[in-house]
Amino acid sequence: MTGLKVAMVERTMSVCRPVFDPTTTRRCDPLTLAEQLFERYCRWAGIRATRIPTSTTKTPDYRMSVGDLDIIVELKQLDPNEEEKAELARFDQGKSGGYSAVPGNRLRREISKAGTQLATIARNQHPSMVVFYNNVFLRFHTDPYNVRVAMYGVEQVVVAVSSDPRIRTRYAGTKFGPKRKMTSQHNTTISAVGVLILNPPGDLQSPQLIVYHNIYARHPLSSEVLRPYGVPQFTLPEGSPNSSREWIEA
Repeated sequence: MTGLKVAMVERTMSVCRPVFDPTTTRRCDPLTLAEQLFERYCRWAGIRATRIPTSTTKTPDYRMSVGDLDIIVELKQLDPNEEEKAELARFDQGKSGGYSAVPGNRLRREISKAGTQLATIARNQHPSMVVFYNNVFLRFHTDPYNVRVAMYGVEQVVVAVSSDPRIRTRYAGTKFGPKRKMTSQHNTTISAVGVLILNPPGDLQSPQLIVYHNIYARHPLSSEVLRPYGVPQFTLPEGSPNSSREWIEA
């Protein structure tokens, strides 16, 4: 993305978007960092991204137009929670620290919210995507593993134990366990989960979009739609619903 000529936008910069509410006077709200990066990426890629006007009910954020196809997008920025703020403060003071967390937890909550918002427009009409930007230092909320287990469930190790004490207990593989947000009955409106990253890391001028497809989507987003734009795309290989599988290129 070296050809991008858009000036760097600091987080405190007053960038505004119109918010339309027939019951109030027109006003401007500042863009979040995630919104700035998403719009910057779309400009660089040559993808038209249009803000969806707000209403009295919660609606998605953007309509991405790729040829004749509209993709409805809900954008989510992950900011530090109280625990993460405290951890970062310890690091700033030169102290050591550590943390434990259930993989994918920060994404799961937002996927559930996004599914409801996307359904207001996308249901049975358009493919849709919830796009995340991780704004938490030293936490990998949006890496491929966290995305996979947030969508399809925490991985569990399967151990085969025989009733015959002469037969040794053995490792029998892994499977997707609880806390899955994508199933044949849940969040089928979401066609894919997108992740905004900075490439190279730390360079706000160079956002990149990565897409992870939902194998249970009612309205799938064909990988051919975004292929001309060089978007890295991944999906799960075929297998039984509970079998743990790694991402493969779509």
